[in-house]
Amino acid sequence: MTPVELLIAAMSTDAGAVSGSQASDALPMTTVYTGDDGLTHFADGEIPLIVRDFSPPAPPVSVSDWSSASGVAFGIIAADWDGDWHPAPRRQFVAMMRGTIEIETGDGEKRPFAAGSAYLLTDLDGQGHRARVLGGDAATIALISVPA
Repeated sequence: MTPVELLIAAMSTDAGAVSGSQASDALPMTTVYTGDDGLTHFADGEIPLIVRDFSPPAPPVSVSDWSSASGVAFGIIAADWDGDWHPAPRRQFVAMMRGTIEIETGDGEKRPFAAGSAYLLTDLDGQGHRARVLGGDAATIALISVPA
């Protein structure tokens, strides 16, 4: 199973769903992983969202199932930051709060991640990925460390 498939499987229970509701939407999620070839790659997937009574008496909202996290950190990355090849320091979600970061994988593919997007880094070994801030403005990120 790919990292995205594992993530989706871990988040696919319906506990707490509003009676009779179905998945109302999905959150796109890109994973950076190390393949059998030793290079990093992107894998595209989705995190299912279910309409739930999340915080009554407020109206129901679309939300995923809970997933375990072991830590949260926030950071500001300078506008001129350019990180050469490096593996992820831990398995972590990166939620873009402001600015844009471009990730390059070992197979040469590059993707920008702008404010409002998120990605999962699982490339803990090998060459890793490159990352740089785009657009001339600093990037603000939230990092959520997750168990394997």
